[in-house]
Amino acid sequence: MGRTVVIEESCIPQPSQFEHGVVIGQCTETRDVIVGFIPTPVPEESFGMKRSDVGWIMSHAREVSRMLPGGIEVLGAYVYGNAEETKKVTSTLWTFTQQSAKQISSNQPIKERLIISIDDKTKKLTGKSYEVSASQANSRVADIKTQSALASFHLLTSALSIDVEFSLTGSDSLIQEIEAGIAPFIQQIEDSTVLFGNTIYSQKDTETPSIEKMLTSKSKKSDISTISVEFLTKYEPNSSKKSIGSIQMRGCIEGRAYVHTKESISFAISAIRSDLISSLRSRVRVLGDEYERNFAEKNPGSNPLLSKGTLKISENFVLPRRNFVQFSDPITISDYVFPNESEDDSRERITAMFPNISQTAVLEFPEKFPETKMAVKKEILKSSKAESKPETFTESKSDVTSPVISPSPSNNLVPIYAIAFLVAFLAIYVAFFK
Repeated sequence: MGRTVVIEESCIPQPSQFEHGVVIGQCTETRDVIVGFIPTPVPEESFGMKRSDVGWIMSHAREVSRMLPGGIEVLGAYVYGNAEETKKVTSTLWTFTQQSAKQISSNQPIKERLIISIDDKTKKLTGKSYEVSASQANSRVADIKTQSALASFHLLTSALSIDVEFSLTGSDSLIQEIEAGIAPFIQQIEDSTVLFGNTIYSQKDTETPSIEKMLTSKSKKSDISTISVEFLTKYEPNSSKKSIGSIQMRGCIEGRAYVHTKESISFAISAIRSDLISSLRSRVRVLGDEYERNFAEKNPGSNPLLSKGTLKISENFVLPRRNFVQFSDPITISDYVFPNESEDDSRERITAMFPNISQTAVLEFPEKFPETKMAVKKEILKSSKAESKPETFTESKSDVTSPVISPSPSNNLVPIYAIAFLVAFLAIYVAFFK
């Protein structure tokens, strides 16, 4: 017998025709809990792919994974249809399970992926678990149980403050610069102690009780729905001798995770920590992609950050804010929205990836866009060996929520003034002695 798989009975699909897609839920060492079946959408003709192509299924699964909260992840695939239809697509879905284990991040190390089959006439569910390291489709029959699992999930919330400054080295990718710059801060999140339910835990606390036992031992109702988590981080800025400037990132992001009451506190902390980190990285990638794409359209073939050794960027960037929409009570999924985007833009992206979410679904915006400007600092290099001298500009700041990136264009206009003075002096000198 393979893994134990608990399926939320209210989310079992009953489409009118054949379909396949991905299954999402919670993966633990002992079992999987499926909380959703997400049908693979039909690709647009311009994509040049079919709905059953592995590449399209993988692309859809990656986008679904990006929108999921902590503790919920892609567990495998499903197919709804008759025996013949199921047989035709099983090989493709197995290939997907193997690739997804390598290309989609997971809160816990995944050794197996699932394929759930639903007979369109009898509605019978059968499942198989496949080892992700296997070179061929060796499967084990999963032990499937259907029950009301969602009622046993707790919502974990965390608001993470960000105040980070790091150096720019002059690469040709804004995304790479920012990802490298925030790496020490992310490591601080990984290593930080955590305040969970008024109790402090460190990374060394691996043997922790279940959430259910914690709530019971504190004479609290075991059905409490929301638990607040605080990460106690202490960030130390990095420094670089060779720098063309620096970037400041300030604000606060909302993290969410959903964890079954039977799971341990250490598992829950890992889930909310993973959500905060993946959310920050997702915002950076979305912002970087948008900036580099717009820049490439206007300046094909040139470096988006540098011009003759000088930092080009001189504006502030507001990281996209995160919104949430209910998927299946209490589980929510999320999207990221820029200041110039509307709720309809976000809703369109969400329903494209989650066809079973209503197009009139209400979006929740716990984060607000800041209405502030921040310091901009830049270092101008006279040559590859030249040293830069910083100059500080006036800074205006206030409390913000959605983080602001300030590409630190600032410093030292002295070299520019010196060059201008020298040119003027030479002109006068030549004119006088001519």
